Amino acid sequence: MSSVTDAQGKDPASLALLPFRFEPPLMPAHTLVREHLLSLLEQQANKRLILLLAPAGGGKTLLLSQWMHSKRVPCCWFSLQPAPVRPEQLLTGLVLGLRQLPDAPERLGQALLDQIQLMPVQSAASFSAETLLSQLLPELTPWLPESCHLILDGVEQLDASSTPLLQLLIEGLPSGISLVLASRQPLPFSIHHHQLQEQVCCISHQQLAFSADEINQLFSQLNKRLQLPDINDLYQQTRGWPAAIRLVSQTGDFSLLDHWLQQEVLLHLPPEQQHLLAWLSVLPPVSADLLKELVTDAQPDQLENLHHSGLLLCLQDADQAPRYTLHPLLLKCRSLVQYLPHQSINSQFHQRAAHALERHGWFYAATQQAFLAGEPQLLAKLMEQLACWLLQGRSAHEYLQWKTLLGPEQLQQSPQLTLACCWAQLLNGQFEGLESLLNTLPDRLSTERNLLHCWQQALPGQTTDALNQTQNHLLALYPQLQQSLPEIRVQALHLITRLKLIKGQLKAARGFNREAMMLAHRARSPELEYLLVADHACIEISKGHLQLADHLLQQARRQPCQQPIPQGYLLLLQGYVYWLQGKCDLAATHLQQSLSLLQPANDLHLISCQLVLSLNARAQGLHEAAFDWINEAERTLHLQHPASSAWQPMITALKASLWLDQGKSELALTWLQQLVNQPQPQPLLQLPLQQQLLQLLHARALLAHRRYPQALEQLTTLQQQATEYPAAGLFILTHKAQALKHNRQTSEALSCLREALQLAMQEDFCMPFMGADASLQELLQQLREQLTTGSDLQAFAQRLLDQIHQRRSTPADPTRPVEALSSREEKVLLLVAEGLQNKEIAERLFISLHTVKTHLRHILHKLDVRSRTQAVSRARELRLL
Repeated sequence: MSSVTDAQGKDPASLALLPFRFEPPLMPAHTLVREHLLSLLEQQANKRLILLLAPAGGGKTLLLSQWMHSKRVPCCWFSLQPAPVRPEQLLTGLVLGLRQLPDAPERLGQALLDQIQLMPVQSAASFSAETLLSQLLPELTPWLPESCHLILDGVEQLDASSTPLLQLLIEGLPSGISLVLASRQPLPFSIHHHQLQEQVCCISHQQLAFSADEINQLFSQLNKRLQLPDINDLYQQTRGWPAAIRLVSQTGDFSLLDHWLQQEVLLHLPPEQQHLLAWLSVLPPVSADLLKELVTDAQPDQLENLHHSGLLLCLQDADQAPRYTLHPLLLKCRSLVQYLPHQSINSQFHQRAAHALERHGWFYAATQQAFLAGEPQLLAKLMEQLACWLLQGRSAHEYLQWKTLLGPEQLQQSPQLTLACCWAQLLNGQFEGLESLLNTLPDRLSTERNLLHCWQQALPGQTTDALNQTQNHLLALYPQLQQSLPEIRVQALHLITRLKLIKGQLKAARGFNREAMMLAHRARSPELEYLLVADHACIEISKGHLQLADHLLQQARRQPCQQPIPQGYLLLLQGYVYWLQGKCDLAATHLQQSLSLLQPANDLHLISCQLVLSLNARAQGLHEAAFDWINEAERTLHLQHPASSAWQPMITALKASLWLDQGKSELALTWLQQLVNQPQPQPLLQLPLQQQLLQLLHARALLAHRRYPQALEQLTTLQQQATEYPAAGLFILTHKAQALKHNRQTSEALSCLREALQLAMQEDFCMPFMGADASLQELLQQLREQLTTGSDLQAFAQRLLDQIHQRRSTPADPTRPVEALSSREEKVLLLVAEGLQNKEIAERLFISLHTVKTHLRHILHKLDVRSRTQAVSRARELRLL
């Protein structure tokens, strides 16, 4: 720390330990310049007060330091050190700080300093800092520049007796000077009257947080590359907390964050806030009233302060009081437990919490607490109340976990609870024991039982005849459900919609979907509306109406929904639409986000997500990654058996597609011929346009074997089935154009391709062209020359050609890997270089042996080598090690 003598040429003995720094800290070696925040500060520079409020490591000091060095307006700076700052110390720092401004009088505030120095310690109680500050302020006016800034960093270090002084400083500073405060805690007094006069700029912890894009920029500065899913995962875990991200970027070790949070954040909080955060680490999101009820010595008024400080997140429901929960990083902080009273968390506490949460209407959180309390009677009562919650698309996995605590007596006492457990098993794909559980339902619930039977038959997939029987049974059953819960009726309509969709009866599907949406709206269930919007989007994609589907999905995702599964399904469909439009990078982003939401619950849409990721990887030329995603889907199929067994033919067909890319046409045709020759069960949760895929791949295999007439006959039959919605037949048209060209029917091929191009342009439907073989590219070039110069259609054709050319002819850089290694792949490679075997690597990184092998396959592919030894050698050449 610069001494007073160094800074001012004086040496007042009583100020030798002055807790200030009069210049900002040195900038880190790798600093991310945050232009949008610097611009905001510039725009608000004339305000009386600029307040930056964020926790430790929130980026306040670094941003102000960047701003100070980039500004042309005079600034003076002083930072408080970690110690309670008394009024006389604040006054002294203020004087010495102001003397740093250009043209400041040499003896500015000297009378004030002399009075402080002469003040006897014993008379400190009678010391009037406000009076001395009032004497200083008039000295500033004669020489102040037109505009300058006084930056005070670390305001939370001021003790209570200094608070009135800070308030007076805000009120009394001359108009030419702005006060800039950086604090970890909200100001202990109101500034509302200044805010009403638009004289305050507040920059919150949310604004200071790094975005996902800024995280990517920071890692790039450090010559480290993260895959987009890893960036999104890091953002979700840290919510953009700058210091946490910097620590992870430099060390790659999340475990260090616990120690950092303890030393830099928790230790510096007042005891009442430490205590409150500790309680919140073992409680669900709570309101102030609920906290007061559960924890007698807690101070609920601190909840809002901690929220504004960035340590709590606020969940605001429309018709309920705000609830608060810990920042995701603090939820993982083991150090918080030490601030709890000894043996305070026990079954009695969880039971009391369950009752309190139930009284407040938060049944999900109450059920969690009842489960932790080990109270089966209370748990059964709450689970029965959550039957609607389960049918609204929430996770059935957790419901089944709660069920493990229940005995037969609880289920026998409540048929409604038994019915809910049946739905949970069905929605989680657990058919074992479902039939016997259904048989225990009383006759008065026979209609609901029959609906569950229909779901049980349809979910694993059915052949056409069985599907017709299930549909007819459902249509006869639905009128009998008029007295059932709206959620059950919606589930019946949802199933009818899916069956109509599989049969290609799209108008009828939309009719049932519309009726279900009206029911869901009356039930005020955004989760059910999410599910039904997804059905509507599937109908539009099946028509080839990608623009409308995209609009529906984006509009739905803007609506509030806290549940991961409905969000995950919408992201899956959004990623699928982007893949169909040839926007592979966007598709990958949305599909990875979907995967992260669906995977923890092993949701039945998970296989769809993995297969679209495989399709997207193939479109990007990443064949090994495409095979890996198919293998992941196959593993998921075995885990979800029998609920997902109908996916096996599609998995085999996609493997055959990749074999065709590898030139293994004989193998591909053999398997595809077997699949085409026998009727295949249709997965209930299949993707739109999926039914075409098997026939298209078979036609592609026939083309590879030069069996052009047979391929043409098959494609013509398929085309006739898509006449009602021509855009839905785009894949068929592009394949047919290729078959016609190979069959030397060039004019017919060009005509077919022109029709496809016109349909595709309306919907930006690019993948049928981008995924085709080289013969289509030649045909498209020929067609482009025939189109009217400067027309929209010619421009679209050129864009397609540019995209095809870019994906097929981008040269590989011999000095770089084929793809950047992910952070986890870098760790695996480092351990391989240390000589560890696969099992040792798995133990070191806490991952499965299979995952290690998958990472190694990716590493070998990306480095273009064949062995572990070559990988290490190549990595050293590229300076990755």
